[in-house]
Amino acid sequence: MQMNARFARAAIVASIVGGVVVTVYLVASRFVLAHDAPLHGLLVVMQWDASNQFGDAAYQGGWPMAGIGWLMDCVVSLVWATVFAVLYVRVPYVRRRALFCGLLFGVFVMIVMIYGIVPLGHARRAPNTLMFIINTGLAHTVFFGLPVAWTVRMLL
Repeated sequence: MQMNARFARAAIVASIVGGVVVTVYLVASRFVLAHDAPLHGLLVVMQWDASNQFGDAAYQGGWPMAGIGWLMDCVVSLVWATVFAVLYVRVPYVRRRALFCGLLFGVFVMIVMIYGIVPLGHARRAPNTLMFIINTGLAHTVFFGLPVAWTVRMLL
C-alpha cells in the first residue's frame, strides 16, 4: 500500500477510535457523576457538540441535532488525528515514544479546545472546578490522545 493511502487510513481509523472511546467515556462519566441514563447522556453529549454552532437551540433539537453534533465531532476528531499522524511521521521522538506523546497530545488538544475553539462558538461553558478539570483531562488524554496515538502507531 502506498504511504499516502496508509497515512489517510491511519488518520481516519485513529479519528474513529479516538472519537468512539472519548464519547463512551463522556457518556459513562455522565452516568456515574450525574446519574444520567446512558442514552440520554449520549444525546446531551452530542447536543453539546452541536451547541457550539447552534447555541442553546441545540438542546431543543433532539436526536437530529445530536446527529449534527456527532458529525461536527467527527470532523474535529479527524483533524486532531491527522495532526497526530503528521507528527508521528515527521518527528522521530513521537515515533519512539508514541503513547507518551499521545498523552501529551491529549493535553494540548484539551487546552486548544477549551481555551481556543469552544470560546469562539456558542456552547455552554462548564464551571472551572477541580472535578471538571480532572474529568476533561482524562477524556482528552487517556480516552482521546492515547487511543489516537496507539492506532496511528499500529497502522503506520
